[in-house]
Amino acid sequence: MLLILLSGLFTRRIVKPLAQIQTAAEEISKLSFTKVQVQTGDEIEILAQSINLMSDKLEYAHQELAVKNENLRNFIADISHELKTPLSLIKAYSAGIKDGMDDGTYIDVIEQQTDDISRLVSKLLDLSRLQTDQYTMSAWDFKLLFERTLEKYRISTQQQNIEISVDDSLLKDSRVVADEQKIEMVLNNLITNAVKYTTDGRIHITLANKDDNLFFTIANGIEEHEGQPQGQWDNIWEPFYVLESSRNKQLSGTGLGLSIVRAILQKHDSTFGFNILRGEIEFYFSL
Repeated sequence: MLLILLSGLFTRRIVKPLAQIQTAAEEISKLSFTKVQVQTGDEIEILAQSINLMSDKLEYAHQELAVKNENLRNFIADISHELKTPLSLIKAYSAGIKDGMDDGTYIDVIEQQTDDISRLVSKLLDLSRLQTDQYTMSAWDFKLLFERTLEKYRISTQQQNIEISVDDSLLKDSRVVADEQKIEMVLNNLITNAVKYTTDGRIHITLANKDDNLFFTIANGIEEHEGQPQGQWDNIWEPFYVLESSRNKQLSGTGLGLSIVRAILQKHDSTFGFNILRGEIEFYFSL
């Protein structure tokens, strides 16, 4: 009788929990991230908790991998789409030259399309390199870099009748610690983006100190998008993404500028993002 009781106790406290753990492990190996409920108050319960923790981590990693794979598929599809149009035009105009149909403009069109491809490839290389580049952090004057960068746009904005206003009344200390060359790329992309998409010919930039940080904001007018889901706005950080109402070749460019901005600011552990209010979009970041 005692032997039977001991056997039953052994089965209930050891064999069954281990069998549950084995079953859970087999399900996890099939990517079914199940949990096991074991309460034995000993090492077996600790093992079960470890299995559950492993299941959670593997499930999270699996979901992250699925998202990355989907992003990669979309990225490849977008690259193919962006390259298809200029390559088709190059082929068509080359055939026209061969058939003697050139009216004197075909070479210009081919050169324009090859320039577009070259810019796209350069941006893609920039985006790829920024993920692995070494960042050189040093102290420097942000305001001097900003003024030097903004000056490059003075003539083109005047020609387009675009007014840029700068408010630095709340800026007391403009020295930051960051990679100056990379932050210059951020400024170039944000200013270019604002110049390209402003709908009212006005761009407003602020420089200010908050706590121990320097905050930069740049705002421009946008078209009204009533009912535009916030999630769709969040996609503007993704490569090649532009809002449907702005999807035309004249405005879309490479569609990589904001992706480059995000990659650089993430490496700086910067607070960054955008706000949409009163017919304006405002991008911001801190250093």
